[in-house]
Amino acid sequence: MAKRNFKDKVVVITGATGGLGKELCLRFGKAGAKIAALDLQGTPLSDLEKELASKNIKVFIAECDVTKEEDCKSAVLSARQNLGPIDVLVNNAGITHIERFIPEQTKIVKKIMDVNVMGCVYCAAAVLDDIIKNKGMFINLSSVAGFAPLVGRTGYSASKFALHGFFESLQAELKEDGVKVLMVCPSFINTGIGETEEKAKVKVGNYALPSDVANLIFVAAEQEKKQLITGTTGKLSWIIRKLAPGLYERLMIEKMKDVK
Repeated sequence: MAKRNFKDKVVVITGATGGLGKELCLRFGKAGAKIAALDLQGTPLSDLEKELASKNIKVFIAECDVTKEEDCKSAVLSARQNLGPIDVLVNNAGITHIERFIPEQTKIVKKIMDVNVMGCVYCAAAVLDDIIKNKGMFINLSSVAGFAPLVGRTGYSASKFALHGFFESLQAELKEDGVKVLMVCPSFINTGIGETEEKAKVKVGNYALPSDVANLIFVAAEQEKKQLITGTTGKLSWIIRKLAPGLYERLMIEKMKDVK
């Protein structure tokens, strides 16, 4: 089976300074890709640039708030000018929230949707022409919450379900153009996302190392897979949700009963 080659390809990665984002930069860079690392102002982009450069990885950094369409356009334009046309977009930037839905949370849900959905849409729009021309790839960081409902994750789960709807539909639209879409559904990764919240300690299963997940994503991208579910918890959730949705719901509610 032929593998997609990422040598000298331009890979844009959002949320690049986070635990998984950094490891994705390193893994694709190790394969010879040129990395456009995007993240918010105030994140350690310069440190990431130095680390990648020390490993002889060609890198361009840009501050980018993915909730602002003009930021996304500007960052992608600068990346193109410095590295060349875009071949791969990795939508890695995202936020979470753990709490049962109450009426006062509408602003929180909107923020989650702005980052996790519209941020990906804005970046996809910015790179779309290049991706089509280069028969490129979209890699989207979803979650178990993207195919299975979770108590205490209403807004987060909604954002990931929406992500699947958008990019799986986009895959169908662009199939004849040779564009590939990979949806990544990890369970729990030791990235620190949400760790400032006490409720973020509520989890099912063990944490995976970002470097291990990044390698799994890279291999799945090489093989042009459409979906990657990582971790025992994620795989079991997918199977039970598909084959016995009632059982899944009972088990999930029981496991997450302490989430307030």
